[in-house]
Amino acid sequence: MAKSTSPPNDVLGTLNAISANSFDAESDRIKALLAAYALSEQPKPALSASLKVVKDLQLFEKWHANGDEARSGDELTALVNCDRDLLGRILRHLATNHILIEPTAGVFKPTTFSLSLLQPVFGEWISYLFDVGILILHKTPEFL
Repeated sequence: MAKSTSPPNDVLGTLNAISANSFDAESDRIKALLAAYALSEQPKPALSASLKVVKDLQLFEKWHANGDEARSGDELTALVNCDRDLLGRILRHLATNHILIEPTAGVFKPTTFSLSLLQPVFGEWISYLFDVGILILHKTPEFL
């Protein structure tokens, strides 16, 4: 079988060839380790919190009632009357996690998934994450 030379395989080959002795300084090894972590980390607790905030603000409902077109962060802030910088950060976080689309910087558009959260059967999943899921995760170490 021929060896693939695609960029992901090149990266895998490089990573597999690296050892702790490959670095002149520990700080260089830590930088490489953090870069590798950045490729795989998913900020899931922050995603749950972001979804809860927009649910409490009824952002998706108000956005849907005014049309599902792409809107700037300032326009969305005006819909829900909250801190512009905080909502902007939450919107970017939701776009990073594919809950929203950011077609241009600072402009957001709903996805099929975010629109599905308007349906009670799906939207209540966010409440479940907070009302049940987080409590279970919090108490699991005590139980074990």
